[in-house]
Amino acid sequence: MPRSRPRPVAALLSLLCVLVLTACDGDEHETDETRAMEDELGRLDGVVEASVRYFDEDDDWLSIDLDLGNGRQAAAVPPLAHAVRSSVEASDYRDNDLIATIAWTDGEHEREMNAYGPARTLGALSNEVAAMTLLERHDFERVLLNVSDNATYARYAREIDITVPVNTPGRAFVRLYDILRTQLPDQGQETRFSLAYDDWETEPGHRRRFVALSSAAPELVDRADALLRSPVPEGWRGGTDLGVSVDGVGTAPQDQYLSLRMALEPTELRDADARTLEDRADDAAIMEPAHHLAETMATPVGRAMYDLTVANDAGYVEVAAFYSANCAQAWADDSGRSRAVWKTWVVAGGEPEDGATATHCPDA
Repeated sequence: MPRSRPRPVAALLSLLCVLVLTACDGDEHETDETRAMEDELGRLDGVVEASVRYFDEDDDWLSIDLDLGNGRQAAAVPPLAHAVRSSVEASDYRDNDLIATIAWTDGEHEREMNAYGPARTLGALSNEVAAMTLLERHDFERVLLNVSDNATYARYAREIDITVPVNTPGRAFVRLYDILRTQLPDQGQETRFSLAYDDWETEPGHRRRFVALSSAAPELVDRADALLRSPVPEGWRGGTDLGVSVDGVGTAPQDQYLSLRMALEPTELRDADARTLEDRADDAAIMEPAHHLAETMATPVGRAMYDLTVANDAGYVEVAAFYSANCAQAWADDSGRSRAVWKTWVVAGGEPEDGATATHCPDA
């Protein structure tokens, strides 16, 4: 059935709670000690406002936020990170994980550095000031630099989340990734980049681009670049939201995956009601870009995840989806569309697993 169209939500905290901590839905508390820490940190030079909260759940954790106001720079972070670490290690919360945020603005540009994990992770935050200083030189709308102890093959993990100006060409995303990957200091950390722009109101059609890239599989980064350069066939008309992610659990290419999520809004269906969207999901205006995407993302390296919807203000309808390690997902789609794009992906060079072929799924 058609569903309400999902809207972007500022959910960085909840996402990181899932990825880094295990207890972010605990009850929030102010205690005598958190109030004392808040007062202490609020008196630090350059801090406009401080907030300290304690959350209790299966694994207790601490939330610390320092707002530096407007006109500050990354160079202000190391003494503040050191002061936060000292305050935590001198408190009864020294053994709890924390989420520590130091944020400031530079005119209309937002800057934020975050540490997730034990108090010692704040040392990694100070270690990344050189990287943030370099990022500040670019005219990015928003930069978040996050560190955590959640690395799989390095001393710590670093995630750099950048919002670039609206209407930055998709082809610029991977070029920017390559520039930053080579410019930013390499100190043995595990790095992941996320780049995006949001422009939900511009007509015709909603347009959004998001890419998240690790550097472990260059072949998959090349595929991500191809998808961002040419997400739809030449001459196709309409709006698109495209998210491409390259990630994995190790350093070998076979440990990586390429994930694609896209919503199409064909011009001819912009004003269609929800029932019409569902009835026309097999139209060429939808299936031609569906096959184009499957063909463009095909590579024998790594795993593939594919998810395509058609959407407008009336709602959205699932068009096709597959996961290369689970052909049964595509075969379970009664419309046949998922099997059709699976076949296109395999014929174009995608590598299915567990004995699956372009037309056969042993697990179906």
